[in-house]
Amino acid sequence: MPLNNDTSDSILVNEVLSALSSLAPYPHHTAHKHHSSQAPNPPKGECQFLEVSQQGFEIISTIGEGSFSKVKLARHVLLDKLVALKIIDKDKLSEKGVSTKQLLREMLLLASLEHPNINRLLQVIDSPKHVYIVLEYESGGDLYDKITKNTKVSEHEARGYMRQIVCGLHYCHSQGVVHRDLKLENILISKSGVLKICDFGFSNLLYKGNDEFETFCGSPPYAAPEMVSRKKYQGQSVDIWSLGVILYIMVTGVMPFGQKSLPKMFVSIMSGKYEIPARATPECQSLIASMLNVKPSDRTTLDQIIAHPWMKND
Repeated sequence: MPLNNDTSDSILVNEVLSALSSLAPYPHHTAHKHHSSQAPNPPKGECQFLEVSQQGFEIISTIGEGSFSKVKLARHVLLDKLVALKIIDKDKLSEKGVSTKQLLREMLLLASLEHPNINRLLQVIDSPKHVYIVLEYESGGDLYDKITKNTKVSEHEARGYMRQIVCGLHYCHSQGVVHRDLKLENILISKSGVLKICDFGFSNLLYKGNDEFETFCGSPPYAAPEMVSRKKYQGQSVDIWSLGVILYIMVTGVMPFGQKSLPKMFVSIMSGKYEIPARATPECQSLIASMLNVKPSDRTTLDQIIAHPWMKND
């Protein structure tokens, strides 16, 4: 079923492209340091802004739905491959306080990321009423479904997952991109078992001289104390806290701060009090504690996570 024939908003797209090209990302001292003082490299042709009338999709089924978008499993006619087609309603998006220009900028940011553990953005189509985002389709579902199906996973399996997630996140941070919504649902699994970080809707760039944010975003159970308390925060630190929550859930099968009302959950998060079952190895408990440190300045870093003894086992 082809999409409608809305006309592409080329003026808006050009404005976004121009704005993005003028940004200078924050420099990082990591193994994959982004040395350039320019914005991350633009898409290499895979991600394109085209008029809807130039593309067709055969819609197969609905695989997801949010407050302002639906995700369809579709066959991309020109590429002749299955894709995840995210259809965003601009009016509903505006009601959430998000502009189309902001959304397109975020998509361009994602298009600059190329890594085996990042869900690849293939195409963005802008029209008067909708934005169509074409993403790689990962047939293995997401990590949330896998964990809930099995209650929890072994530390050996959790370690393999963590290595992939950390690898993808390390790449993002090295490119000056923070995710801010890491959670099990946003970790897709490919047919071959490769994990892919997805949903960069709350992601942002780190700018030179300004690496702090104020917006509360993401999912409350995974939110860091500094975000919950509405303080300014560093994007890298809140991503690492979310990693700690993810690892905790993988090895225990439950949330670290309980399934409480939001106010009670936030109190628990800000206190940093949680319990790890004794069956978790001391090395695993140590890694979780280093990530779920209430004080951001004392929280571990990605490089330290990679070097942690638990990550090097097996």
